[in-house]
Order: sequence, then structure tokens, then C-alpha cells
Amino acid sequence: MEYYTISDLTVITSTSEGFGMPFVESFACGVPILAFEDLDAVKDLYNEKCIKLVKERDVEALAKGIIDALNSSWDSSFIKEWAKQFSWDNIIIQYLEVYNNLIQ
Repeated sequence: MEYYTISDLTVITSTSEGFGMPFVESFACGVPILAFEDLDAVKDLYNEKCIKLVKERDVEALAKGIIDALNSSWDSSFIKEWAKQFSWDNIIIQYLEVYNNLIQ
């Protein structure tokens, strides 16, 4: 986590990412993310106040995205708050709600 805290931006270039723990870890430190929009994890974790998306998977688009993201204004307090919904405590509460609904 110490690397996130000294970063201005987390750049995720992977082609596949399950749930996306790097997203949540970055959010927890108040650091915005740049990722390709076709990444599966983006569907579950996207918030325009936390993530900047790159449409095309090429170096030039990625470079432009990095520059744009670094020149953008980000609210790290909001990003940290956004991360809280993905905490284990909140995930457990959501699972319990699902189970309670199933047994009723």
C-alpha cells in the first residue's frame, strides 16, 4: 500500500482483471485510476470521479490518457470514501442481505 500512497495515479494496463483488488487498494489510498474501458473489473468499480478510461488499447491512447488523468483534478477524500463500499465488512453485510432475502 505504501506505493499507492506516494502515487498520483494508478495505471492498470492488464487485459483481464477479476474483481480488481488493485482498484480497491488504490481507491483506499485516495489515488485515482487509469484503465482500459474493456476491462471486466471496470464494470463493477467504475465511478467517473475515481477512474479515467482509455478506449483504445494502444500506446498513444494510453499516453494521452495518463497525461489527461495527471492534469485532471481528483478529490482524494471522495475516492477514499468510494473505496469503503468494497471493504470486507460491507461485502459481508451485502452477502447477509442476499442470504436473508433467500430464506424469507
